[in-house]
Amino acid sequence: MKGQRVDVYKNLHHGGFSIRDSKTNLVLAHADSVLLDGGIEFKVNEKGQLKTVTEKRKRVHAFVRGCFVSANESKAEDMSQILIYDPYVTPLFKDVASGQYVHDLEGEVFFEGTVMYTRVSAAITLEGSLF
Repeated sequence: MKGQRVDVYKNLHHGGFSIRDSKTNLVLAHADSVLLDGGIEFKVNEKGQLKTVTEKRKRVHAFVRGCFVSANESKAEDMSQILIYDPYVTPLFKDVASGQYVHDLEGEVFFEGTVMYTRVSAAITLEGSLF
């Protein structure tokens, strides 16, 4: 699975994260923490987000796509920049420090608990940035 292009999203029923193949959409594994690298993309289905907010019922409608590195390992100390997504608070993934929306990232993303971490040096494309 290492190097495979995957989608990672919060598992709503069992906690932790689900890891699915980006091409087949088949769930490959579940993990308490996940590390991705490569060209990271942050995806939110707008209709799913709107339905979640209006019905106040959780559903899988957002994920992060990248290349699988590892699962169930500890976060590196230098991964201190926090990224979040909460459909009731923000319509897209967001960088906590700047308050700006995150579209993609060149670097690594670590998932643990309810947040994602990256290195401050990661090249992040924020809303309003040129692609």
